[in-house]
Amino acid sequence: GKLTGVSGGIPRFNAAHAVGIDQWKWFVPMAAAGIVLALWYILTRSVMKKAACLFGEHDILRCVCAGVLLAAAGFFVPLGMFSGEQQLTGLVQYPQTYAVSILVVSAFMKIFLVNSCIELGWRGGNIFPMIFSGAMAGYAFAALTGADGAFAAAVVIAAFYSYIMRKPAAVTCILLLCFPVTYIIPVAVSAFVAAKIPAPGMGGKAGNGTSEPED
Repeated sequence: GKLTGVSGGIPRFNAAHAVGIDQWKWFVPMAAAGIVLALWYILTRSVMKKAACLFGEHDILRCVCAGVLLAAAGFFVPLGMFSGEQQLTGLVQYPQTYAVSILVVSAFMKIFLVNSCIELGWRGGNIFPMIFSGAMAGYAFAALTGADGAFAAAVVIAAFYSYIMRKPAAVTCILLLCFPVTYIIPVAVSAFVAAKIPAPGMGGKAGNGTSEPED
């Protein structure tokens, strides 16, 4: 990218971010916010799995209903649409342009829509939607507390993703595709902490969460 100029691809957070006691004092509630997103992910996935069973063998009707749901939700919550790659770039560059309420609602809605689409028959995956949802929640947390937005996003995303994946080393490596190496400590600590917290009703395992790459 430095040699030829950036032309799309994976968005990346800036290397500079605040580090210190003023940031780490919020670590526990930041990680907790990520786990709340993960619990919402598990709940909505379970609900949509049951909803999909109601359609029986009517695959086309099931997929059409998912499309109607996506369109209706997208009309009111535009940030819930698409994978989140392009939107993440704008969020990283101009986080102050988004109201906290918009970020929070969009984060939860996006998770619901991802599970709705996948469980109702659409093809795709959840890696970037999860990263973008975690980033929105992280920046919302930072706006409320005065913490560094990038630091908060790193901790929330890592906790969210690792709680679902249960593979903190893999999560850390994957997130370093978006975060410079300067983030490795908050990302790794958050990922390992979240992976140690049992997922309710699932024997401590929330599932791998990333069986398919997103379209």
